[in-house]
Amino acid sequence: MPLPTHRISALLASHTKATPWEGVQVDKMHDVPALGLGQCLVAMQHAPINPADINVMEGTYFCLPEKLPAVLGMEGCGQIIAIASDVENHKVGDLVVSLNWVNGTYTQYTVVPAENLIVVPQGVSPKVACMMAINPPSAWGLVAPWKLNPGEWIVQNAANSGVGLAVMQIAKALGLNVLNIVRRPEAVDIVRAAGGEHVFVQDDEHVDTIKEILGDGKVMVGLNAVGGAAARWLCRWLSPGATLVTYGAMSKEPIPVGGGQLIFKDLRFIGFHLNRWWQSTTNEEKAEMWEKLFLMCLEGSFAFPIEHEYPIGEVQDAIQHALREGRQGKVILNM
Repeated sequence: MPLPTHRISALLASHTKATPWEGVQVDKMHDVPALGLGQCLVAMQHAPINPADINVMEGTYFCLPEKLPAVLGMEGCGQIIAIASDVENHKVGDLVVSLNWVNGTYTQYTVVPAENLIVVPQGVSPKVACMMAINPPSAWGLVAPWKLNPGEWIVQNAANSGVGLAVMQIAKALGLNVLNIVRRPEAVDIVRAAGGEHVFVQDDEHVDTIKEILGDGKVMVGLNAVGGAAARWLCRWLSPGATLVTYGAMSKEPIPVGGGQLIFKDLRFIGFHLNRWWQSTTNEEKAEMWEKLFLMCLEGSFAFPIEHEYPIGEVQDAIQHALREGRQGKVILNM
């Protein structure tokens, strides 16, 4: 069977901050890259629209395409339909994900270095797999390296986000307790539906209840994806000597650090980015992570709510949907 020569792709033609979807075009006769040594040709199946993808469209992400137009999408899953003659560890028919797709995922076909691809075990749904390469590894990198003991606490904001839900589920699998903070009352149900036990809206109404739940337990790690006042509110629950890890800035506001947090509580403030963490991680640690994450998928421990699916030809509508306030899950593209 001859290999495809053309594909439908969603291309970023220009960066548009206010209305990012307007800089995106659909090319129905986009050339398929030639298959080179060490590479696999993957027929993409599904790809989510993540906040980082929106930032790329806006032109505000730390890493942007070298030239436009460029195929969008940092995450997704697909099936290998051809391999180069020197590829040994993959075969045609494998369902795969990747932390580095190189050439984008909002497309019907893409060429990827074989060394970048992770084979998805049988039994894992492709629609789950397409969301496995950013949020779950990020959550793993935020939780596992601290090597907390079972019963210890983590506190996080944005608990209803993709990373937040994964943090909660990974922590639960490791026997940890999580104090989940959200900004909207309707987000409480999202977290509880995914298995969250201690879920609260950020306000003073629940302060006494939270104090009672924490009791004498130490909270040595806080995970911040919001910034601004939400990050400072998170710090009130951290124990002396604890660390606040910032991995997102949804509010686009700086973190106000009070002198007392430094002088009397001796808090630490650090940042986290998946790419930087990945580069410092050994192959053995990566293999352990993938084994445990996929096992959680097979056991049904992960909950990845999907709010809506769009065909790739309706990518502009999908982007606008992904930008809506109060979404109850991911927006994904079907190829």
